[in-house]
Amino acid sequence: TLVRLPLPLPPPMLVVRPAAPRPKKQETDDLFPEEDPACTEWEIDEKRLKQRQKQVNYGKNTLGYQRYLAQVSKEARIPKVHPSTPNIRWKVSKSIFDERIKAWRRYLHNYDDKPSGLPEEAPSEHSADDVMGDKPPEW
Repeated sequence: TLVRLPLPLPPPMLVVRPAAPRPKKQETDDLFPEEDPACTEWEIDEKRLKQRQKQVNYGKNTLGYQRYLAQVSKEARIPKVHPSTPNIRWKVSKSIFDERIKAWRRYLHNYDDKPSGLPEEAPSEHSADDVMGDKPPEW
């Protein structure tokens, strides 16, 4: 006699749900706010304030920052075009503050290059032929 075995059940169906939309990366306009609309509280943690001030001081201690101050007067600065120094007292997450510092520092790098009004460096005693050519350098 023939015995009929039940057919195996198909594997359970996987329910695939669409992933939650990722938050959009902040636009440059949002990285240089004059007033932070999301800020309703002020940071009071002294350790965090000291660390933030240290990051701001690193930016202010650059040649690019000094040239930026010299070339763009405070009255001539345009909001959303010229960045302001990030406010260390805004109560925002570390990642948001770090993004603002990063954007501010990158903008300051635009002023790192030598302005056209400065004199060129004095030519070296050794030419490129001396360094790469047949003659040994004279010490």
